[in-house]
Amino acid sequence: MTSVRPKISIITVTLNNSTGLQRVIDSIRAQTYKNIELIVVDGGSSDSTNEIIKKNGDIIKKSISEKDKGIFDAMNKGLSMASGDWILFLNAGDVFCDNFVLERASSWLKDREVNYYGVAEIAYEGQVLYRKPGANKPLRLEKSLPIHQAVFVSKKYAYMGYDESFKICGDTLYLQNLIKISEFVFIPLDVVRFELGGISSWYEDVRHFRRHVKERVKVSRLLGRRANVLYIYVQLLIKLFLMRLFSKKNYFKLMSYVAKIREVV
Repeated sequence: MTSVRPKISIITVTLNNSTGLQRVIDSIRAQTYKNIELIVVDGGSSDSTNEIIKKNGDIIKKSISEKDKGIFDAMNKGLSMASGDWILFLNAGDVFCDNFVLERASSWLKDREVNYYGVAEIAYEGQVLYRKPGANKPLRLEKSLPIHQAVFVSKKYAYMGYDESFKICGDTLYLQNLIKISEFVFIPLDVVRFELGGISSWYEDVRHFRRHVKERVKVSRLLGRRANVLYIYVQLLIKLFLMRLFSKKNYFKLMSYVAKIREVV
């Protein structure tokens, strides 16, 4: 068991997103819970990121700014620097749902053998489209994964790290591997507002589409599952078609309805 006031490491990965970095820092600063360790991993930004890191040195406990091999390399750097009892990834642009999230969550973070996850508000251009889980009840983890930024990972499992050969699906593999070896407990608490539009939720060109197919297949094989290449290809092809048929905003709204239906089926 952890102490009554567990230390929470928050890892923020960023690259040329100074506005998003300041936004997440402001959200963390506003938390009433103060036993936190904010770690910023910058991939060698050329904007005003370094100035923001210096300006917020009172709350940023550790930081590094250097070129990396991709987002999962950066996330591994953050893991290696974390000293908290629990680790939460909150990337540039993401924010907590309110100022009391960590205060409430800390009362749940008791068992070091367990990873905890809460509710994520899925947003696009500042508008919340849906929540996951949407009914304040645990997900069926064999069918649906929690949003990565709403997962409090026990320090015990920090050694696992992310597979740096991935560019898109590394977080999916990471969570699947965690689920195989540890228990996940649901916290009925809105934790994070996650903004859609990142590399794993948008396919702007054929190159990203092909890579996503390859990585989905690779995840299945690494987990010892049969990879249905045709199913994955068709599923992503339909997504690509819908994204190009509709605007991003309308596509994400459509997906929000699909997500709500899945939760009740």
